[in-house]
Formats: sequence, C-alpha cells, structure tokens
Amino acid sequence: MTNQIIFSRDTATVEQLCEHLDECDDSFIPPLSSRVKIPVYANKLHTETIRFEAWGRQALVGLVASYQNDPNNRHAFISNVSVLTAWRGRGIAGALLDQCIEEATRAHFSVLVLEVSLSQSAAVSLYEQRGFKELSATGGVCKMHRPLGCRINE
Repeated sequence: MTNQIIFSRDTATVEQLCEHLDECDDSFIPPLSSRVKIPVYANKLHTETIRFEAWGRQALVGLVASYQNDPNNRHAFISNVSVLTAWRGRGIAGALLDQCIEEATRAHFSVLVLEVSLSQSAAVSLYEQRGFKELSATGGVCKMHRPLGCRINE
C-alpha cells in the first residue's frame, strides 16, 4: 500500500525534520523561514521537544512537536503542527494532535498551549475540535489553550 501512514515518536533525524519543514515552509503564515532559520529550528525541535510523526513513502509527512519541559507551571507548548500538502485531508494532523494531548495528559501537564495565524481557519477549526479555546489574539495571531485531564467530546 503506497499511501500507508505509519505513526511514530521521536524517530526523525535533524535532516529529515529540516526537509519536512522546508517543504511545509509556505504553509505557515508568515512563512516559517521568515521567522526562523529552519536548520536551527529543526535542531531545536530534535533536541528539546517530543515529536509525534507521521510517515508515508519513507518520508516525514506530518509532524507535531511539543515542549513538555515546564513541570513547575505544568504548561506544555505545541511549537509545530505541519503536514505536507499532498498528504492533507487524511486526518494526520488530528491523529498527531491526539497523541500529543494524550502524552501531555499522561505526563500530568495541566494545559496545552499553541499559537496559530487567524488566517489559518482550517487549523483554528481543527484545534477547536480538539478542545482548544482562544486565550488572546494580537496582530493576526491567536493564542489558544486546552485544559488537560478531562475528556472533550469530539
């Protein structure tokens, strides 16, 4: 099956992360490369985040990266949600987000936070379906949070 999706955690190399982020660059608003140096960001994701990955045809096709390293405040932060254009519409981002939510809950974090461009209506809708609510909106960017430890009806 050529379109089979395989889910894994923390298996991508820095090079694979960099290639994935390069391919998704224009999907971010503004483009990711206008905000970060992609190789530096890929290395940071590799060393400092928990990564939930989707693979298809031996390529990293979907990625959710979360900082779950603030046990004192019990806040986890999703730094990246991306799916290659050709692989969208298959539930990959939702499945990866579900894995991230489950892991942060299991690790006893109290809230999961992310930021998204308000012009990314499909992403905002996906996050809302997963129980995220708007905290604030400034300059076209929405900060959203999802309390953990409770079930959200989907």
